[in-house]
Formats: sequence, C-alpha cells, structure tokens
Amino acid sequence: AIDKVVEAAVLLRERSDIVFLLIGSGAMRNQVAELIKLHELKNVRLLDSQPKSEIPALWSVQDVAVVPLRDQDVFRTVLPSKMFEAIGMGIPIMLSLPEGEATELLQETGAGICVEPENPKSMAEGIRRLADNPALCASIRASSIAAAPRFSRRTQARKMLESFAAAVK
Repeated sequence: AIDKVVEAAVLLRERSDIVFLLIGSGAMRNQVAELIKLHELKNVRLLDSQPKSEIPALWSVQDVAVVPLRDQDVFRTVLPSKMFEAIGMGIPIMLSLPEGEATELLQETGAGICVEPENPKSMAEGIRRLADNPALCASIRASSIAAAPRFSRRTQARKMLESFAAAVK
C-alpha cells in the first residue's frame, strides 16, 4: 500500500520536518513516481533499489519505519522482514496493516504503533504523533533495542533446532 503512504505525504506536505524516503523498484514504483509528480511533492524522495551493503546506512537516517500493507486477510499472518530490520536498528515502527501476527508482535515488544491499513489520514496522524512526541520515540527505541536479541538469526536458529530436537524425542 505504498501509494497510501504517498497520499499521507500529501497530507503532511506542509511539515518541513517530515520527509519520506521510499526505496525500491517494486511493481508500484512508476505509479508512485507519477503520484509524487502529480502532487508536486517536495517531501518525498524516491530511490531505486540499493545494494544490500547500503541498506544499514539508509536505515540509519530514518526516524520512523513505515510498514504499509494492503487491508487483505492474507496480511494478518505475515511478519514483514522490515519490522525486524527496524527493531534491530532501534527505529520506531508504524505498522499499517490488518490486525494479526505483526500487530501482536509490535504490541508485545513495544517497538512501535499501529494505524488503520490503507488509510492515508490514519498514517499521517500516526506519523505526526511520532514526530511530535520525542519521549514516545525514545521509549519505543529502548523497547526495540531490548527486543532485538530475541529476533537475531542466532537466537532464531537455536529455537528452530530446539523445536526439531523436541519433535524427534
């Protein structure tokens, strides 16, 4: 639902302190570029896909990671990988997807906030809330950093091996 993020950017265009960084060459890229041009958005930067080696540097310039998915039942059972990258970097997450596994994990870890999926107004309000509340963002960052070790590859591999061992017994 990246097009809805661009619509949220339209609603936040007067906020000089809020800039959207969109990276990738997905199926919606051309449509997103057209929306940016149509609305003459100065608060959106659109970059092509970047080498994996550049991603940590790009994550490091973000204050909030927006994870937008369509409001479809299939997205109730997904855990977007971007969530774990943001948690690992201590970046507050704003999830915009149907309630399910991802929203439960976010609430359990305190790693961010949830807003209504595919709703640009709700997204803009969530972004405004985070931008205007440094104490909330600091609390979310601390929660993310505390939760990050639970989701390391090493920890996840150990848990998987323990599950296999328990199943064999």
